[in-house]
Amino acid sequence: MLWCDKEGVRTLTPTPKHREELAIFTRLTISLLLINCLGLQASTNPFGGFPEDTPQRCHLGKLLQQLELSADQKREIATILKDSRDTVRPQLDAVAEARTAMVAAILAERADEDQVRSRARNLGDTIEDLAVTRYALYGAIRELLDQDQQVTLATATETVGNRLRVVRPMIQAAVDTWIDMHAE
Repeated sequence: MLWCDKEGVRTLTPTPKHREELAIFTRLTISLLLINCLGLQASTNPFGGFPEDTPQRCHLGKLLQQLELSADQKREIATILKDSRDTVRPQLDAVAEARTAMVAAILAERADEDQVRSRARNLGDTIEDLAVTRYALYGAIRELLDQDQQVTLATATETVGNRLRVVRPMIQAAVDTWIDMHAE
């Protein structure tokens, strides 16, 4: 990457100001990637994790290992998840399509607030449908768990929420810093 010093001469060495801006930009980019991964994770798989992941690598696979399920519990949970495939997959596709449509409206060359609002409402509706399905699936799974396993499930769920609460302020802080540096 080339930088310009105070005299406008190109150099390979960044100035202190450039280093600071680069550090902020790097933090912002990493934060956005984290949020994007969390969002993608939540929108591509009803249990967190990516479809191509092995069960041990996705959120649900790790959680099921932590629960120390019996063979009967594993079989019953697998049946619940298998039976939900025809419901969950179209909902996941709908969320992905709605999110793509909303982003396209936001980034459109010609601004159209009504279009953005309409697509945002559609995204909200599709996420709502998926959330209700997730709620039903987790409820059905929770019924199969003993008390200790339910505590493990509750703790794991709380951990995911805590991650989201930590990452959002990091992104906002990076954006605020960038704004403060460049706003008049």
